[in-house]
Amino acid sequence: MSRIRSIQIAASVAALVFSGSLFAAGPSGDRSPTYIEVTADGAIIVEASPAWDNPDGCTDPFRIFIPASNVHLDKYYAATLTAYAGGDQLWAWVDGCRRMGWGEEYPVVKNMAIRRR
Repeated sequence: MSRIRSIQIAASVAALVFSGSLFAAGPSGDRSPTYIEVTADGAIIVEASPAWDNPDGCTDPFRIFIPASNVHLDKYYAATLTAYAGGDQLWAWVDGCRRMGWGEEYPVVKNMAIRRR
């Protein structure tokens, strides 16, 4: 095997081994929403304190992001408003970070639930 091919194989194996730490999706923890924003493009940002659990290490863990393109946006918005109005908590599965125009990164919501306090 040529030296270049050996290096390519080693690089591929290293990428597979270390890629798990780059995509560390996980639960947000149960939090009470304190602020809800609908952005100009229709996305939703939900703030909570204390900060959401942040498995991907996004720069702003106090906010989670629900993209306008999410097929369940209306349901997640309803769940968010219900939790906010009722004093309940939200739980979300977050995966990845969304970089905002001002440089902050928010965890991206993939799944959501309401939990009673």
